[in-house]
Amino acid sequence: MRTIACACGTALLLLLVPSCDSGSGGGGGRGTKELPPLVFMADKDVLRTVELYLSAEAGNRILKLSGPMVAGGNVDDFKVSPDGKSVAYRADQDTAGILELYVFDPDVGSPVKVSGPIVAGGNVVDFKWAPDGSRIAYRADQDEVNVFELYTSFTDGTDNVRVSGDLVAGGNVMEDFLWAPNSSRIAYRADQDEVSVFELYASMPDGSGSVRISDTPIPGGNVEEDFAWAPSSLRVAYRANHDNVGVIDLYTTEAGLTSVNVSGRLLPGSNVTEFSWAPDSTRIAYVANQDNVTRFDLYTTRQNQAASTRISSLSFSNTEVGAFGWAPNSSRLAYLADQDEINVFELYTAQPAVSGLNVPVSGPLVAGGNVVDFSWAADNSQLAYLANQDEVNVFELYTAPPAIRDEDVRISGPLVAGRNVEDDFAWAPDNSRVAYRANQDTVTMVELYTSTRDGKVNDQASGPLVAGGSVRKFELYISLPDGSDNAKASGSLVPGGYVRKFAWTF
Repeated sequence: MRTIACACGTALLLLLVPSCDSGSGGGGGRGTKELPPLVFMADKDVLRTVELYLSAEAGNRILKLSGPMVAGGNVDDFKVSPDGKSVAYRADQDTAGILELYVFDPDVGSPVKVSGPIVAGGNVVDFKWAPDGSRIAYRADQDEVNVFELYTSFTDGTDNVRVSGDLVAGGNVMEDFLWAPNSSRIAYRADQDEVSVFELYASMPDGSGSVRISDTPIPGGNVEEDFAWAPSSLRVAYRANHDNVGVIDLYTTEAGLTSVNVSGRLLPGSNVTEFSWAPDSTRIAYVANQDNVTRFDLYTTRQNQAASTRISSLSFSNTEVGAFGWAPNSSRLAYLADQDEINVFELYTAQPAVSGLNVPVSGPLVAGGNVVDFSWAADNSQLAYLANQDEVNVFELYTAPPAIRDEDVRISGPLVAGRNVEDDFAWAPDNSRVAYRANQDTVTMVELYTSTRDGKVNDQASGPLVAGGSVRKFELYISLPDGSDNAKASGSLVPGGYVRKFAWTF
């Protein structure tokens, strides 16, 4: 199956401040010194020693958040808490080569280790905040090397508990664990009861009530690694070959209740390849070769019964829906597919429970052109998409309304000959602009731009770059959307150092 960039999980190299102001004609609003602080990790003070910092007042006030590092120690990753007040980070801060979990809480003023005592050779391998910020969950071989279990802790390091159940010898909790959106439970995948038989479990955050929530698989069956809570937190959807070893169906389950096959039992050779809950939890969209083994269509189904509706209208064998995404209000689905011509991917939208009423919203493509990515505006009114629509080897950025054809607008500025808009772009949270990276003005420089949704105002947001420079990594800058009030947020870095990752607080 062809890989198409997913519209609902793109890893962006740019982040938009949650409260940026921008009028239709420019930056308008407050200056960068009034923006929320940024957290970033960099080898800022000592080359190849990566530490964690907070930048405020446009880089005029920088605070180191991570504690003193043992020789050879580094911050490996961080995540800002849901309320933006605390930062969790993973580092071999106390023992070189042993990654542990810490939280910096401004009320404490120094980092606190929240992972439990770890066995020699063990590591914390990943971690996730509870959506309400009350606890942090992490996976580690904390008690036995190479036996990975799931733990939670309060953010002050107290009440550290194992939440996964007892593992059979050789079993492990896998890297895919998820908090319920309301923080009430944690779902995780593990070969907890039988080695190499992966099933789905859920536990309370304090470690009580760990139960298997997937059905008992047939011999050779497994739960696949992509499962997801409904936004309502009532059910979990997962893919598994529980009914036929050669067929992956879609199921939903609730703790203590029997799983429901919501895709219906597919024919031999058919599989559900991906799925996504509607934001209002009423339906699930999924891609499967359900009606034709050589054609992957888009379907929706109800959350607790098999009642599927084919949304896409693929007409040929060996065609497919390459990516899809729900409108934020669940009113429509957008998807990429070679629906009308094999190997020509266009952007369509459809109503989620009506078959055949899909609308092509991307513009006519030049021969050899394709739409490769898209993103919904938060107010549901527009889609931004990336395509080589007008010139076969030139990718540009466009917007279009979600239910009307032939009203697409190119919003990226004229590109220097032979260059492209990069594949990471993002809507401003207020839907007024789209930010993107491109070598729009200079062949050798990738710079940061914003455009209004109608394309009438296009501004360079990044400041002047040194010869050979690009907006990729190295130092961290902030700017208003029209490029004014540009400031370095990372401060001076040690020669050879660079910023590895950053995130806004709130």
